[in-house]
Amino acid sequence: MQTTVEEELFCVNHPKEATLLRCSKCLNPICGRCAVRTPVGWRCPDCTGAVAGRTGYYVPTLLSQVTSQQYFKAIAAMLGVAILGGIAWGQFRLVGGWGDWSFWFVFAISLVSGEVVGRISNERRNPQLMWIAGAGVVLAAIVALLWTLGVSNDINPSQWSLYLGESISRRYLGLTLSNGFFVVLGALFAAQRVRE
Repeated sequence: MQTTVEEELFCVNHPKEATLLRCSKCLNPICGRCAVRTPVGWRCPDCTGAVAGRTGYYVPTLLSQVTSQQYFKAIAAMLGVAILGGIAWGQFRLVGGWGDWSFWFVFAISLVSGEVVGRISNERRNPQLMWIAGAGVVLAAIVALLWTLGVSNDINPSQWSLYLGESISRRYLGLTLSNGFFVVLGALFAAQRVRE
């Protein structure tokens, strides 16, 4: 009876890591940290185009690859949504003193912000686009507040600080805990549209 002695293999990327696994394409030895599962077997990062992540290697999808031009367009579109949505939101607060109920604008703005950022970036999805879409909702809330402060005849700009604790802050500015909660919720909702 003949016995075969197998040589001990070490990973090409981690020379101290012993392994029995080989890339199914180039046949280089790879360890479990480097191995990328594909439909035709385990492959090394070089053969799959994988990049190193926090927990190992992964193959970036086309949807997560965003050019700087797409980022620029997404930011410009988000600013447009934030400014127009914020003005509409602020104007709504002035009509009849709907400050407490104006939080419904958050949902409309979050839908539009997420959708515009998603479409303008050709349906790309990554964490940076999530931040851009979410920032659109927060900026719209700031624009709405500034619009209400700047346009309202009842609020004298020299006395803005006096109004923050009074009912006018609820009536016109919507400065309530629930409105702040809905702004954060709307930002998260917009970000989910372009989530990776």
